[in-house]
Amino acid sequence: MLLSQDAETQLNWIDYFNRSANISDEEKSAVNTLLLSGLKERGYCNSTLNYNPAMDWIILQKKEALLFELDEDTIQHYFIRIEAGCWFKLFQLMPTGEVQKLLEKITNTIPVPVLEKLLAVLVSLSSEKPLHEMVFLFFDKLPQLFNFLYGKNSKRIDKDALHQLFTLEKTLSPAHSRVREIAKSMFVNPEHTDVSIVLVPSLLSTETPSKLMIQLLEKI
Repeated sequence: MLLSQDAETQLNWIDYFNRSANISDEEKSAVNTLLLSGLKERGYCNSTLNYNPAMDWIILQKKEALLFELDEDTIQHYFIRIEAGCWFKLFQLMPTGEVQKLLEKITNTIPVPVLEKLLAVLVSLSSEKPLHEMVFLFFDKLPQLFNFLYGKNSKRIDKDALHQLFTLEKTLSPAHSRVREIAKSMFVNPEHTDVSIVLVPSLLSTETPSKLMIQLLEKI
C-alpha cells in the first residue's frame, strides 16, 4: 500500500517510522524498497517536499549501503532534495573512502543543481579535519566541472552557491594557480544576465574579497 502513495504521503510515513520505537521487518523492507524507487511515483516535481526523513531513515537504520544501489538519476534526486546538513551527518558516520566513492557516484555526470549542493556539502565537510584531503580533491575538480557545465548551457550556479564557493576557497586557501583555473572556467561562454545580476553583486558585497573574487572581478 505504501508504494502506491504519492511522494508526500510516503515521506510522512517514513518520518512516522523514524519516530516509532517498534517497526516490523515488513515495514522496514517496505521503506527500503520505497527509497530504492526514488520516491518519484507522484509529487516528484513538488519542490516544497521535505526529503530529510529519507536521510534520517538511512542514518537510523544504518542503511548507507542502500545509496550505492541507486541509479544516477535517483541518487542525484536525493542529493539535491536532502539538506546539506543531513548529508554532513551521514558522512560523519562513514569511512572517508566510502564518502569519496559516494560523492564520485553522485557527481559522475553533474547538472548545475548537483554542483550547487556539492559546494554546500563541501563547506560542511571542510570543518572535519579527517575529510580535508577529500574536500581538496573535489575542490580541485571544480575547473573541470565548470568547464563542462558552462560550456554546454547558459545556466549558472545561483548566488547562494557562489557564496558557498567563496567560503570554501577562504577555508581551504588553495594555490593561486588553482584559483586562476577556477576563475577562468567560470567565464567559459559567459552569460551577460548572470554576470550583471548574480555575479557582480555577489563580488561587490564583501569588504574583504578573496583571491578568487579578485580574479573574477578582473575578468568582468
